[in-house]
Amino acid sequence: QISSLETTLDPWAPLVLTLSPTPVAGLRLKAGPRTEKGRTAEIEVTLDDNPSGMQPRIIHLDVFAPDNNLAEPYSGNSLLDGQAGKLTIPFAWNDAPGVWKVRAQDIATAALAEASVHVT
Repeated sequence: QISSLETTLDPWAPLVLTLSPTPVAGLRLKAGPRTEKGRTAEIEVTLDDNPSGMQPRIIHLDVFAPDNNLAEPYSGNSLLDGQAGKLTIPFAWNDAPGVWKVRAQDIATAALAEASVHVT
């Protein structure tokens, strides 16, 4: 049980604190193994458990190109309403072929999950 917390605030980055009477839920991602350039990939997001009943959840998605550079146009925040949902990545015709990495983080709990999509 925590009665106090000491921290330093950054003037530019927000600090988000979450209190929960139960352990933090896990996060899972499932991506189709392949997609083609110019097509949209669907990523299934599942919370293993949501004991505190927090609704909706903000999921931050980072998408990395095959050269491991962050693909900012495909990265950002999305709402997950309930235990499961889908995130989409609309790959462009001129995107590089190869394995794209997807990393998701539940903003409230910091739970992380990763998946990959092979773009042909």
